Amino acid sequence: MKISLVLATIHRTDDIGRLVASLCVQTTRPWELIVVDQNVDDRVVPYVDQARSAGLAVQHLRLDKPNLSRARNLGIAGASGDVIAFPDDDCWYEPDLIAQVAQSFALHPSWSALVAQWVERVQAQGGMADDGQMLSATAWRNFRGGDASSISLFMRATMFQTHGGFDERLGVGQWYGAGEETDFVLRALSSGALIGRCGAVRVHHHFASPLRDQPGPHWRAVLRRARGTGALYVKHKLSLWVTLRGLFAPPITALAKGRGCAAFGVALAASLGRIQGAWAWIFKR
Repeated sequence: MKISLVLATIHRTDDIGRLVASLCVQTTRPWELIVVDQNVDDRVVPYVDQARSAGLAVQHLRLDKPNLSRARNLGIAGASGDVIAFPDDDCWYEPDLIAQVAQSFALHPSWSALVAQWVERVQAQGGMADDGQMLSATAWRNFRGGDASSISLFMRATMFQTHGGFDERLGVGQWYGAGEETDFVLRALSSGALIGRCGAVRVHHHFASPLRDQPGPHWRAVLRRARGTGALYVKHKLSLWVTLRGLFAPPITALAKGRGCAAFGVALAASLGRIQGAWAWIFKR
């Protein structure tokens, strides 16, 4: 099985080196690494050279206007693997990850995609995913389907031929600052795609604390990301109850659980962002 990795990157340097190092020690090498470079300088070039020197097949593509979804779509268009994945530029893989992905798809030939274990997230949340657990379209439309971050998604290339790429209006770099992977999963599940969880495939990526030392920037980041969630309520015509719960529950829950002023401010930003995103999608899209 040929596995293509699409790495969309901007601003980072040393973290890319850690990812490349983890790819070089894989027991089974990826088919190719496609670096979609959104920087205005050549900071990524040494790591591209490092990967090539280690024997990895590397494509180095440029994108002049930062847009995470567009960068990934560019990588998808250039990918030749049977399976495509999307490591962030601050991820790293365990040495047997590529081998485990290939084995999992061989064991589950009907799966269109698998969701890997995001190690730091499950450790922070105190739970582990069940091997073989299938994602449910009903649960996802109720926003009760669990996590499936883009860094943990490994998808057959045919998924993109069937469902298209990521919606370039959603994601980092856009006014709707998140939600592109959730949107794709919702589209795929709605059409009957089978997506399973695989705990043996383990991706590392630091799990950020829900509250940070700089409330202002964090509040704005939460607001921007929440707009993407609000847009999904409208785009996928989710039920009135799911939409109302999503729009208004965060601050109510923070108050009910007595989480403090900082947590309430973040929850309020999430609620406001979702309202903005839903409203804008209705009237501007």
